Amino acid sequence: MSTNESYELSVTKVIRAPRDKVFEAWTTPEWLERWYGLADDWQTPVAEVDLRAGGRYRLGLQPPGAPEPFFESGEYREVVVNERLVYTVDSTAWEGTQTVTVEFRDHPDGCEVALVETGYPTEKLRDEHAGGWPRFVDRLGRVVEAAVSA
Repeated sequence: MSTNESYELSVTKVIRAPRDKVFEAWTTPEWLERWYGLADDWQTPVAEVDLRAGGRYRLGLQPPGAPEPFFESGEYREVVVNERLVYTVDSTAWEGTQTVTVEFRDHPDGCEVALVETGYPTEKLRDEHAGGWPRFVDRLGRVVEAAVSA
């Protein structure tokens, strides 16, 4: 593999909620603390967001039984409210930086979330995350759908 090669993954899901509510859930600390994690028994005790191009975010994710969280952080490169986010991801759990693009689209059943993450240096790292992102997005859907139907 040349040093210029990278791998990407994509996830698409329809969430039965208004697009603005799904965008809000992806971009505000109060919502991120509720859903951002691999499974329902994960916690997100730290969620800091400066939602603007050039702004930064920092998320502390804590799996069950872990004594303290590991962190993901990055910079927002593009913010189009209720439509599109582009941001970088750095983590204390792996090396390298990825770029995430999330589009929020109107759908007859609510909001379609289309995520593409690029910049994985190896297939192995990409494949490890390929199993995670769908679980994150499913959890987002469950949390937002429950909130809007309450």
